Amino acid sequence: DSTNAGTTTKIGLEKATLSWSNSKPQSQDNTSDVDLDAFRLINIDVEFLVGKLNIIAGPTGSGKTSLLMALLGEMQLIEGRVHLPGGLSNRADLPVDPETGLIDSIAYCAQEAWLVNATVKENIVFASPYDERRYRAVLKACALERDLAILDAGDQTLVGEKGISLSGGQKQRISLARAIYSSGRHLLLDDCL
Repeated sequence: DSTNAGTTTKIGLEKATLSWSNSKPQSQDNTSDVDLDAFRLINIDVEFLVGKLNIIAGPTGSGKTSLLMALLGEMQLIEGRVHLPGGLSNRADLPVDPETGLIDSIAYCAQEAWLVNATVKENIVFASPYDERRYRAVLKACALERDLAILDAGDQTLVGEKGISLSGGQKQRISLARAIYSSGRHLLLDDCL
């Protein structure tokens, strides 16, 4: 049993068939409305171990990113179930763990870094409340201290379309820092390291 005592958190797919197409079959026998050329995950049954490191490995094009997108609700669910903490709930409505300050939801860091036109610090803190101690710990964990030391304005450097150009690694470290700084208890990392 992969559930921890006292918790009902479950992350996984249960007999799930998902597609990048928006079409759904009308019935089991009538698949003429389904885009058969669209990439699909078929009858996937996987449950991830909560609180543990889970790794999805495979060759390019085998569906690793699609599996994460399926969990995040970005693929069309044709049948089965998707289990994800927080689900469609408003993050503000989810209870905060008094010991950790985390909520039972997901933070995601994609293969391609995603930054907004704002300072480095604003990209990391994003929509979360600012906590100096946590922020400094995240900078260290994401190896951003050296990056900030070489930027003239440090974490006040403007990045994004009107800001300074950063290397791909710097952008990715900032994107990773945002996911780690967030209050989400569970992290989905898509080959961002």
